[in-house]
Amino acid sequence: MRLPDAYLIHASQGRARIQIPSKRHDAAYFDRVGRELIKIPEIVRVQANPLSASVLVQYESPPQAHEATMQAVGAYCMNREMFHLSVEAVGDRVTLLSESIRQRVKGINDGIREGSGGLLDLGSLGFIGLGSFALLQAKRGNLLGPASTVFFQALTALAYSRPDLRPSKKS
Repeated sequence: MRLPDAYLIHASQGRARIQIPSKRHDAAYFDRVGRELIKIPEIVRVQANPLSASVLVQYESPPQAHEATMQAVGAYCMNREMFHLSVEAVGDRVTLLSESIRQRVKGINDGIREGSGGLLDLGSLGFIGLGSFALLQAKRGNLLGPASTVFFQALTALAYSRPDLRPSKKS
C-alpha cells in the first residue's frame, strides 16, 4: 500500500503544519492522524483539519531539536501507515520563523549601527521613542499609568541593547 505524501509547509519554534493534499476532505483519516500524533511524548496539541488537508502539531522541544522532532514524527507516521513525511531537506526548505525574524532584525540593527557610525542601534532608538512617549504622557498628567509603564519599557529596550546595562546573572 502506498502511503500518502505529506509536506511540511510551515514551521516555527514549537509548531509545525503538515499538509496531506491527497486526503483533503477525508474526516475519518484526519481524525485518526490526530488521535495517533498526540501519543508522541513531545507533542502537546494536534489540530487536524480535513478541509485544508493539514495537521497543526504543537510540541515541546528545544529549537535546535526541531528537525529531529519532525523526523521522529515522520518515522512514527510511516510505522503506523498514516503518511510519508519527507524531512531530509527540512533544514534547507524551512527556516524557523523565529530564526528568520531574528536574522531580519539583526540586519536592520546592523544597518542602523552602520548608518549612525555606531552611535545608535534598535535598542537605543526604542529607548528614545518610548522615552519620548513616556515624557509626553507625563506632560499630559498620566504619571502612574501610561508614563511609568512606557518609561519602564524604554529602560528595558535600552538594557537589551546594551549588555553592560543588563543585570548580572547570579550562579
